[in-house]
Amino acid sequence: MTEPTAAPLDPPVTEPAERQWAEARPPHLPDTVTRVPWMVWPFVVLALVQAYAAWRGWVDQGANAGFLVPTLRIAAADLASVLIGAAFFVRHPDGLRRLPLIAFAVTLFAVQEALLLASGPLSTVFDSLTPADAATPFFVPLAYAYSLLAAAIGIFAVLYLARGLGEARRTMDEGSMRGLTIGLVLVVVTYGVLGTASIIRSDFEVSPLNVLLVGVAIGTSVISLLAWSALIVVSLAGWLGGEEPRLGWLLAALSGAAFLLAQVVIVVAELIIPVVSPRGDTAWLGEALGLLFQLGSIVLLVAFVLGLPSTAETAWTDLDHADDEPGGDDADRRDAVEPSPSPVDVAAGPVV
Repeated sequence: MTEPTAAPLDPPVTEPAERQWAEARPPHLPDTVTRVPWMVWPFVVLALVQAYAAWRGWVDQGANAGFLVPTLRIAAADLASVLIGAAFFVRHPDGLRRLPLIAFAVTLFAVQEALLLASGPLSTVFDSLTPADAATPFFVPLAYAYSLLAAAIGIFAVLYLARGLGEARRTMDEGSMRGLTIGLVLVVVTYGVLGTASIIRSDFEVSPLNVLLVGVAIGTSVISLLAWSALIVVSLAGWLGGEEPRLGWLLAALSGAAFLLAQVVIVVAELIIPVVSPRGDTAWLGEALGLLFQLGSIVLLVAFVLGLPSTAETAWTDLDHADDEPGGDDADRRDAVEPSPSPVDVAAGPVV
């Protein structure tokens, strides 16, 4: 009897899952590739709630056509912040295992939007539980703590995203990013100084509460911009290193740049415009910067729609060359595709 000449139907057991035969499925069930992961649906539901809330807000304003465009712009930015998570899990159904830090980050973005969405209905509760003093009617302690919580969650979302993208990269930096990092830090520090000067030049009533509120506001803004700066550095390093999708990495960097630029220009304009043109119309500048800020979320969503970050080549490349490395064996093959550490393990880790 002659030996068979055709290749065996079953692949070797050491073959990576991506190269094995397609999963056999009954005709009434969707294919593995087209099946929508369950993690997508919470983000979709929250986006639908946001869309309804935006529509109700526009109707409550009398359905005025003049408010339609601003309402759509704000709603688009809010929806984009939530749908980032949906896009991530659609493109990375195994994101919880392979990219846990990014999965945690996109979840935090959605949690922040949910808190902001609930702040309106909860305002009456805050007023009743911790009413404002007659001397400071603008300060409701519980509402202020709630807003700080939402801001902190947003900052952690950006930090975890930057850390996760850094761990997802597979190539070395092309050129040092140290110069860019130092430059961005200097810009953010300058922002903090100019922001403080802008407040001092205004009709600022010095009191312990006002000083505390201003200090917390400036500090929160500086930390937030440092987080976005970290995302810019990591994303640009990935783009320069040829990571895929290249456009996705570039868009992530541009998203961080949009948030950073909008905040810095606002502070600079508040200092310069009253001196250069005391009676000039600056409404157009506010509209332009608001649009730039809103575009940041939309651009970041597009980056994830493109598949940021690509992991398609990670298993193939590492597995193909696992035996080329000293001591390469099946254990090394498994280590090559080992997922990143959990968010809890790196919660206190620095962002590179």
